[in-house]
Amino acid sequence: VQTSHNTMFALRRTATSIPKVGARALFSTEIPVGAVARVIRAHVGDEATAIKADAIVASVQDGLKAQPGFVKTVRTVCKGEWAYEIAVVFESGGTFGDYMEGDFRESVMAPALGEFVKLATEPDALYQGNRVYDEL
Repeated sequence: VQTSHNTMFALRRTATSIPKVGARALFSTEIPVGAVARVIRAHVGDEATAIKADAIVASVQDGLKAQPGFVKTVRTVCKGEWAYEIAVVFESGGTFGDYMEGDFRESVMAPALGEFVKLATEPDALYQGNRVYDEL
């Protein structure tokens, strides 16, 4: 998994430092932080493998829906290069931070990610990151 320790620390600190009250936190005056998404991306090689990845994602949906602040899961697939990307969206930085620090992520999502990594054509190139999420 391609993420440096310093980057993960900074993202975790950022996610958990956003106020959990209804006010929108701002890191700048240009891009307000409202909803936050955890993004995971890998190349899966072919359609059959993408369907297997869909099954892994489906297996965690009920648990995600029970997480406070969970909004939705979005999946995109590039059928030309078989890039498979998931975004798990939370309503705020506060609920996202709670998810990142929570037991569900450790006990359910980490094993599911382990299964997803096995499907990747280049497991070491798997990408994980956090995004401000807006629908414009």
